[in-house]
Amino acid sequence: MRMNKRGVKVKINNKGASLLEVLVATAILAVGFLGVIALSTFLFKTNAQATNRSVASEIAEMQMSQLNCLGASAAATNFGIPSSSYSLTYTYTVHPSIVSSVASCPGVNTNRRSCVTSCINPVLTQGGPAPSGLPPGGLDITIPYTVSVAFAPYVAGNPSPLKATVTVSWNGGQGQQVVTFYSVII
Repeated sequence: MRMNKRGVKVKINNKGASLLEVLVATAILAVGFLGVIALSTFLFKTNAQATNRSVASEIAEMQMSQLNCLGASAAATNFGIPSSSYSLTYTYTVHPSIVSSVASCPGVNTNRRSCVTSCINPVLTQGGPAPSGLPPGGLDITIPYTVSVAFAPYVAGNPSPLKATVTVSWNGGQGQQVVTFYSVII
């Protein structure tokens, strides 16, 4: 209680918040919201990197599966592997524009996975259809991926079996990213 100018006791009610208290509470909330925004930005970036790695793995798996379906002798013939060394590296690029437009892939159904196999690497289609296993709609390719298939003899001077290395690379947010699969083609 306080006395006013006339000497009367006046009861003061201090139940409200002062301007300083409101500013401190607002600053604390702002710091919390900035933390949430930073975390969500990090999660979006990490999710995009995981998606790119997953697509690259699917491309490499599809390529390796096709090579295993072909077998060593058909792969050597189809890829033109020289009989003098039985070694060769074959490189191609999977572009987003090729898989996003079915019109660029004549004679193939709307499955984007078949489109990638049939348009980008026609040599592999001689070994049969693309193996199944991807969800309907195929690969969701949004950036270009470079695929390199390297062959080497498993036993020196012998064309069968062949060692195959499939490397899929792309330019990710943190520089060049790579996924590599190894197999022996019999």
